[in-house]
Amino acid sequence: MADEATNKPTQSTPETTQPKPEKSKGGIKSIDWGAVKRAYLTTKDDGTFPTIKELAEKFDVSMSLVGQHSTDEGWIAARKELEQKKQEAFEDEQVKLVAQANDRHLKTWQSIQGTLLRALNLETKALTRYEQFIEGKLELKKDEPKPYKPRSADMKNLTESLNHAIKGERVVLGLPNEISKAEVTNTVRDERLSDDDIKAADEIRKRNNHGRIPRNDKPAGEQKGS
Repeated sequence: MADEATNKPTQSTPETTQPKPEKSKGGIKSIDWGAVKRAYLTTKDDGTFPTIKELAEKFDVSMSLVGQHSTDEGWIAARKELEQKKQEAFEDEQVKLVAQANDRHLKTWQSIQGTLLRALNLETKALTRYEQFIEGKLELKKDEPKPYKPRSADMKNLTESLNHAIKGERVVLGLPNEISKAEVTNTVRDERLSDDDIKAADEIRKRNNHGRIPRNDKPAGEQKGS
């Protein structure tokens, strides 16, 4: 009985096939594919992603094997998603920079407008006072200096500079660069100029166009007596 048991053929277990590990120059080694994937999805110093060839050389594996892993494990799609997020972040940053620049430029133009409007207001009042003095409608106090006559060239320069500042503001806001008379009037009213000041400014404009600014510095009473 023992002989029969000994002579009975035994059933062999089937062999399982295992994937062959990658070979290197020094023999068989294990590849850390997690590290390869991280390198695949990490940009270099110049902002670009490494190529399959560069990864194969860095980890001492074949290009075909790196390419196979990148396809089978979805590395390509993951890289595209990273590139898309990177582009979106760049565009968002550009939008912020443009908005910040526009805000600075807008404040600059508005500040210039305010300065010019205040200067134009002072010159307008000075011209009104001067004309009242010439017409004998203004009595000066003792030792009070005679009102000065604003130069038409200065008034013209202020008006042109204000027009340029308004155009600059409109460019920043993306508005048409055609300025109507009503818009200019509204801008002046925003500075709380009186109706008399606005009328005086209109008179200045008319006189600048027709060259009618008086040149005689004597009041009306002195002119009659001379």
